[in-house]
Formats: sequence, C-alpha cells, structure tokens
Amino acid sequence: PNRNKLPKKLCTVCGKFVAHLNHHLLSHTKERRFACTYCPGTFSRSSLLKVHVESVHLKKTAKSCELCDRSFSHKSSYTIHMRAAHNIGEWYECKLCDLKFRHPGGLRGHNNRKHNVASNCECTICGMTFQDNIGLKKHGRVHSNEQPFACRYCPKRFKSPNAHRAHELIHQGVVFTCEYCEKTYRYKSLLNMHVKKEHKKQVAKSESKKALA
Repeated sequence: PNRNKLPKKLCTVCGKFVAHLNHHLLSHTKERRFACTYCPGTFSRSSLLKVHVESVHLKKTAKSCELCDRSFSHKSSYTIHMRAAHNIGEWYECKLCDLKFRHPGGLRGHNNRKHNVASNCECTICGMTFQDNIGLKKHGRVHSNEQPFACRYCPKRFKSPNAHRAHELIHQGVVFTCEYCEKTYRYKSLLNMHVKKEHKKQVAKSESKKALA
C-alpha cells in the first residue's frame, strides 16, 4: 500500500469519502473565488478553472477516440465517452446480485438502495421511505433549494448527481447515438424517448429475436 496516500474523510453534505475534504466542501458552497478571463464563469477551485479554460476556450486535446475520431480535453472525458458511446471500459459488478454498473457511484447507490438492511427512513414532507439516512438526505434536496453539485465547466449547479453528470457530458462531447437511424442526442433520456416514439416496431422485432435465441 502507498504510505503517502491521504486517508479519506466523510463529507457530511453528500456522503462521499474524499482525500481533500476542505477543497471538496467548496463544491457545496456558493463561494467562487476563481474567475475565467474569457467568460463570466467563476469557480470554487483553481483546478476547476483550469479544466474549464482548457476544455471550453482553448479546445485542448488530450485524447482522441480511435473509433469515431472525437477529441477530448481530458482523459476522464475520453473514458466516459468510451463507456457511454462504445460500451468499452471497466464495469463495476455487484457481488450480491451480479448487476453491473458503468460508474462506481452507480454501484454504491445500488447497494444503498437494494442491499442495505438498515431500517427504513421516512420523509416527513412527502412520506417516501428510504433504507438509510443517506438516501433520505439526498431525497431531501427535492424539497429544498440546495444544489450541492457544481459543474466543472460552467457556473451551473444541480440537486442530484445524475443531473450533474448528464449536464457535464454536454461539455465533454459525449453523445448518444440511435442504433436504428444514427440520430444523436446529448442526453440518454432523449434518445430513449426517440426510440420509443420512432422505432417501436424495430424494438419489438429485436426483442422477439432475443427471446428466440
């Protein structure tokens, strides 16, 4: 093990374990001390400002996709693209039910929802129940103005990590392509709506073939 590796601490705002807690906490506040010289964007950390400038304004290329020739300013953006667009990359498998996830956060959320044996926690506002306090706390943002998830590329903030990730894909150049007509969409939800509306017969035919296989 690496002795120089910093121990991770729990963030009580979002439930994540992080190495640099003080820096991480800035992502949950509205304090933005670092201003972009190219646009009105401001950021809580200098590293986030650097990512923004290199990807949005300088169009810096760190990695290109060998399959579709898209270019990305950061390796992490390339990795996300390969998983989302080409189904290539590491999968995270649940050891209890064998479901697989593209992101470690998806696996953590699945374990909290499906395999946590803690007693249910009930929302006092709407009555929804959750298996743990973390799930209840995340749900509480629905009833508040709290937006702890800040975009690394622009000033926008979000209540949920899913909305946050979906938004950042726009900046990272990730698109979702329809397998039936090759139309592309920025959000997977829009692609799903398109497929259900325009390709019902093709989907049904494909599913019947899988059932017979």
